[in-house]
Amino acid sequence: MQSSFDAWAAHAVATLTMTPGSDERAWCALFGPGATYEDPVTGRTDDIAAVYAATRATFPDWQMAVGRALGDGRGGVIEWTSSGHLPDGTAVILHACSVVERAPSGEVVRWRDYFDMGEFMAQAAAHGAPPPPSP
Repeated sequence: MQSSFDAWAAHAVATLTMTPGSDERAWCALFGPGATYEDPVTGRTDDIAAVYAATRATFPDWQMAVGRALGDGRGGVIEWTSSGHLPDGTAVILHACSVVERAPSGEVVRWRDYFDMGEFMAQAAAHGAPPPPSP
């Protein structure tokens, strides 16, 4: 049986799937006022729309799939795999984990992504691709 956090996690990562016509509104709607996002490339920021823009600029066809989600109404952990192509066509797969804290209202207060930049850089370097831009 799927928990409410599992369903929320699937919805949350779907908002970052880059499809024709998608934009940052669904991603940004997950976050409450003053919320922050952080990852090894971006650092900590409250500019949630910029995170979406940087993702789209780096991976125009970014896709994410939840492997496992554990949590409750206060937040949890999402294990995920993403795939996409850099603007030069280099295919990249990234294995990662998100730690999400939510307010009682359900909005994200803090979202932290953890992934191995070495995994990304090895794939990009194998094809001569440049490192990802920072927002």
